[in-house]
Amino acid sequence: MPTFPKKMFVLFILILSGLILVNLLFLLVNNIYGIEIASGLQLFDLLANSEFAGFIKLYVGVNHLVIFIICPLVFVYFFYKNKFWEYLSLRYVKPIFIILFFLVLMSLYPLMAYFTFLLSKIDLPDFLSGFDKDAIDTLTKLLAMDSLSDLVVNIIIIGILPGIGEEILFRGILQKEIYMRWRNHHAAIWVAAFLFSACISKL
Repeated sequence: MPTFPKKMFVLFILILSGLILVNLLFLLVNNIYGIEIASGLQLFDLLANSEFAGFIKLYVGVNHLVIFIICPLVFVYFFYKNKFWEYLSLRYVKPIFIILFFLVLMSLYPLMAYFTFLLSKIDLPDFLSGFDKDAIDTLTKLLAMDSLSDLVVNIIIIGILPGIGEEILFRGILQKEIYMRWRNHHAAIWVAAFLFSACISKL
């Protein structure tokens, strides 16, 4: 069985390769259509233009699909080909857990709303406030909808792909691999949560 560092190195290379591939395709399309983008903010500024909005949403969707779903699944197939479904624990999902998940989620909404209210009262430094405003502006542009098809696309790229992909990568692989390495549930959960937070803050 390959060592933990070797598996993490392979996972890193797969994700990096996926990221490079997606961005190379994106740059190719940019050159074809003569789009000039110097930063991530300029990328999402194009959402205000109906001519490019669909293309930007497609890019976001493909980016999540390749980096968070395809690359991690390639990792699982490469190291656990004969135990693919068992490794991802997809054979052990009980319907009652799905129902309980939604019940717990609904019960947590008031608590999340309360904490959101408290956080909104905190005076952040100017540079942090700028990040928060930019994030809200970007999300608002990404969620803009003029038709039913926009709603379907938004549900896929904002809800389905990130939800499935992040669970596969961070909980399905990283958390499991860390536990298999140290045999400590607490360490696995906290380290995976930290990596998830660090990664999402950079995206």
